[in-house]
Amino acid sequence: MLKIKYGFIKLFLLVLVICIANTPNVFAADDDVSVDERIAAVGFGKMFTSDPQKDITNLFGKLDSYNEKKDFKKIRDFYSDDFINNDGFDIDVYMKSVKSALDTYVNSQVKTTINSISVNDNYAVVNVTESGEAEITKAVNGIEGNGLVIASANVFYYLHKQGRKWKIVSANVMDETCSILYGSAKNVYFSLNVPQQVKSGSEYTASLSFAPMKDVMVSASITKEPIIFPLPIASGEIFKTVSGDGMLERIFSANTNNYNEYVISTIGISKPKMLTPTDFNLELSGTAFVLRRVNVFTPKSQKPVSKKNSKSSANEVSKEK
Repeated sequence: MLKIKYGFIKLFLLVLVICIANTPNVFAADDDVSVDERIAAVGFGKMFTSDPQKDITNLFGKLDSYNEKKDFKKIRDFYSDDFINNDGFDIDVYMKSVKSALDTYVNSQVKTTINSISVNDNYAVVNVTESGEAEITKAVNGIEGNGLVIASANVFYYLHKQGRKWKIVSANVMDETCSILYGSAKNVYFSLNVPQQVKSGSEYTASLSFAPMKDVMVSASITKEPIIFPLPIASGEIFKTVSGDGMLERIFSANTNNYNEYVISTIGISKPKMLTPTDFNLELSGTAFVLRRVNVFTPKSQKPVSKKNSKSSANEVSKEK
């Protein structure tokens, strides 16, 4: 299994880059400037009342189109300079991760389903389910063909209307999963089960499951890495032969460094190849990476305020007045 491990080190970075760069996705048929925008450009915009729900839906539609076209500059224009997500990525780091992803995959197909839009004056919260497929041309030793990437995420986006345009100011990724599949692994559904959110320093269980397969040997490892950019290379992987029930589990301790985490499973599928009537060798027929997000939070301790301290605070406020 050493060949599997070393062959996946570079691929590990590619997969994480793709999964971490979640751009909003709903197909848009046309990215031309809308009629309302043309009217506004010549000074008559105030005569027309825009529909926030429609404008926001259109925003995500255009982002889909630009993402498929790999138009990085237009994607950037939809984000506020003050953007930050729940991984702590500011606009510069986030856009670097987006560009890395755009440079990595080909033949992408993306779709975003808008679950809800809540508008409060010039602010809005949008919950979406993102899904997408793409190919990676990076080859894996011993396996022909491109890698297939399948990704999905549930995200809350926070928007602010700045002038006439809505801008994305923040993103909170609630759940995220990504798989990259080569060879015979494309025909297998791998499920990586983890808690969506855990307390820092606490223990949690991660399990890999899939339908049992006949006449093959499956070896896999489960590791975790902090969600940071640039992303680290997985180290110290321990591969185990998965038993006939198609289940592998590991227990982890969540980090205490204020990072969210990716749980990563590296999988190798081997088939026996007969060398002689009594001797055979195992030949790698498929490989896979499966990733799943775990959000890690650090609770703030709430200490009850004594009556004495409460009176002191009230007196200080009175003096200030």
